[in-house]
Amino acid sequence: MAKCSDSVFRLKGMSNCCMKRYCTFVPKGEQN
Repeated sequence: MAKCSDSVFRLKGMSNCCMKRYCTFVPKGEQN
């Protein structure tokens, strides 16, 4: 799972994802 601190989520404005501390999904093309 991606971390809330990952810049990709912050840049995409996924604050709701950050609130949960961990994302349950990863945007296409951003998978590590």
